[in-house]
Amino acid sequence: MKNIGIFEIKHHHVYLSNMCRICKTENTEVTVFTTPNIFLKLKHVLRDTSQFRFVIKKENENYSSFFRRVEKICNKEIDLLFVNTIQGNLLDLFHFLRFNPKTKKILTIHNVNLWLKPRITLKIKNGKHYPAILRTINSDICSMIRHLILPKYDAINVLYPPMKNYILENTSYKKDIYTIPHSFYEEIPILQKTHDDLRFLIPGVILEGRGDYKTLIKIFREIFPIYSNIEVYLLGYPKDRYGYEIIQQCKKLEDQGFKIYYFNKPIPYNTWRNIFIESDVAILPFKKYYAYDSNNIELWGTTKASGSMFECIQYAKPFIVPHYFNLMEEIKTSTLKYEDSEDLKKLIERLINDKEKINYLKKEALKNSKKFSLQNIQKYFKKEILKEKSW
Repeated sequence: MKNIGIFEIKHHHVYLSNMCRICKTENTEVTVFTTPNIFLKLKHVLRDTSQFRFVIKKENENYSSFFRRVEKICNKEIDLLFVNTIQGNLLDLFHFLRFNPKTKKILTIHNVNLWLKPRITLKIKNGKHYPAILRTINSDICSMIRHLILPKYDAINVLYPPMKNYILENTSYKKDIYTIPHSFYEEIPILQKTHDDLRFLIPGVILEGRGDYKTLIKIFREIFPIYSNIEVYLLGYPKDRYGYEIIQQCKKLEDQGFKIYYFNKPIPYNTWRNIFIESDVAILPFKKYYAYDSNNIELWGTTKASGSMFECIQYAKPFIVPHYFNLMEEIKTSTLKYEDSEDLKKLIERLINDKEKINYLKKEALKNSKKFSLQNIQKYFKKEILKEKSW
């Protein structure tokens, strides 16, 4: 029996839930090291917490003490430890710099360039304002600390196969690279739609650095007066000024009587899930680049994955992405791409007028999603990760 540990103290409670279920096999026991806040969120998405052991940070316990406690438990009881997220400020990184249990360790990397091709300036450009100077210095120091943290791990895990391809082709990383996806497909009941409208879904938090929502809202502003048989759901909430501006634009469309729905705060899990299940097609309006900090830039679909894309796979939904988003071969037949805003508008209108195309895409999405079933992901986990004799 192998004892698997999963360490998550920052974000990604949904991925943590999926990792728990992937790692729990007939030959493994799973221990989760986390915080009270993440555990509370986890209980809403993890169906049966009784299958897992939880080591939770105590209310009066500082992070240094919690890290030491986790390290002691790992040294005595854990065969393989997944560290899911190392993000945050300098203090967070210093905790992980000191953290080095003797067990075998795999680090999940969410931003490839940040970890494997960091941009360190080592100088301050003339004319920069004081806050910008501080951000640059902070980014440089964080990159140096990550450079010291990474060698402590025996392998890395990335969420999306193109990320692995990029690492192999563009970096000097020589250790093993695994790909455990963000989500997996599960059989779900087919709900009878209570209307004939075509429901477009725009999943994910609304951030300026994440997607071009302004263009998308502009397109629907032009389309709504022509077609009365469509609904649009923004299945995320705003996290910056840009996000709240998008919500205000949605409200104006709603006030005109158009069927656009949005949320101002985090969405209850069951509400979110039901909307996803009842939707027809998703639109993921990614920008080409994602700026992690003042120095480091990621490429959506190449060096950074999308949880929203994997949620489409989880619920077998066809989706639309920009032409520069790097797609896996396994999902190409259920995915559409657009070149620019005019192309996206034509594509949306074509789908509104072509039910046969929608039905075809849905069938392909279901077929493609089954490739990412829990059973298939666990087969990969057993064959590629648990097979290691030293673990």
